[in-house]
Amino acid sequence: MRRGIVVLAAVVCVLALAGCTGGDAVADPLVPTTASVPTASAPTTMPIPSPSATPTATTRIDVVPQPKRPSTLTQSGEAAAGAAARYFLDLYPYALSSLSTSEFESMSGAGCVFCASVVDDVAKRARAETHEVGGTMTYSDVVAHETIPGSYLVSLSAHQQPSKTVDRNGSTVEDFPRTTVTEMTLLLHYKKGRWTVREATVESSRDA
Repeated sequence: MRRGIVVLAAVVCVLALAGCTGGDAVADPLVPTTASVPTASAPTTMPIPSPSATPTATTRIDVVPQPKRPSTLTQSGEAAAGAAARYFLDLYPYALSSLSTSEFESMSGAGCVFCASVVDDVAKRARAETHEVGGTMTYSDVVAHETIPGSYLVSLSAHQQPSKTVDRNGSTVEDFPRTTVTEMTLLLHYKKGRWTVREATVESSRDA
């Protein structure tokens, strides 16, 4: 299965949740005898359960660090458009690793098919309790130009590092050992200090 921004891996997992309930405990009534005066029973100490050592759904190993927002993210212009496109793509491996899409969605425009597919992929991974390790990107040949006022077309080459899919315990589910180079075009819009991605298109992809 190919990985990354070329094909979004659909990890489908059905989780069966099973539970058990115990019967209600009925205390025996205290029946004092007439021959003696009942003595007070010693209080029963209920054991306090210790915290479970099993990792929770939010425990993840080697999560990709959250990318730093560029200082130009509230500015317009072609240079700012290029920086916004790179930041948006940096949020992609971060979302697959942290399973957090809030920042990614804040830059996703309505109707962006690529954006929606990433959010859906992250949701599937969260349900399957898997996440990505690695897969960070660097960029070259970044070219941005304004098509109409406020709208910018950005083309670039995204160099994605090797990655792997791991489960909640850190065991490898799937490995992607190669560095890939993907040629992409992004359509961004700037309005009132905010960038949104209208669409992201993969032109081609190859091993580095």
